[in-house]
Amino acid sequence: MATTQQAIDTKYDYYLALRDEKLKTLFSPVILGWARQNGLNTFEEILNYTGTPDFSNRELSSLNGFDLLLSIGGCNIANNSITDIGDISGFKNMGYFNASNNQLTKVGNISGITTLTYVILNDNNFSTQSVDNALKDLHAAFDAGANLIAIYLQGANMGIPTNGVNNADYVYLTNAGVSVTIRTA
Repeated sequence: MATTQQAIDTKYDYYLALRDEKLKTLFSPVILGWARQNGLNTFEEILNYTGTPDFSNRELSSLNGFDLLLSIGGCNIANNSITDIGDISGFKNMGYFNASNNQLTKVGNISGITTLTYVILNDNNFSTQSVDNALKDLHAAFDAGANLIAIYLQGANMGIPTNGVNNADYVYLTNAGVSVTIRTA
């Protein structure tokens, strides 16, 4: 017959197994591995993380669970194969965002992130329309109070905004003192 402590230990082990299975359904293996490396073992700990995770060079093609990391202060997802970052407007604390060298064809909704200071989107597959939309969203974020310092949209597959340097959002941001670099290599 099991002791009371053995019964408690068994129930706790069962609870941990269920928790791990639930986390595996919510987060990609890379995000879950990063969380574990940083001592984040519960859903609440992962959701409340306020640092700047580095998911660069991880061979990511999707960001399963990324949309749940709403408290992060910044993020580096550079050098992966990500095609869509989705709507990240809920990331109210994000000051730094680097999604360079991916396979992005558009920037997700970023207009609601009023904490943005640096946005780096070099070496993706942005069309002219995608660059126009990114500038429009960054203009909206700036108007909402984002303290944008620099925006980088450079690379061989980069579209040039409609009307080039006369694009209304480009002109607005640069006149407001934001460094906007748009260049095809």
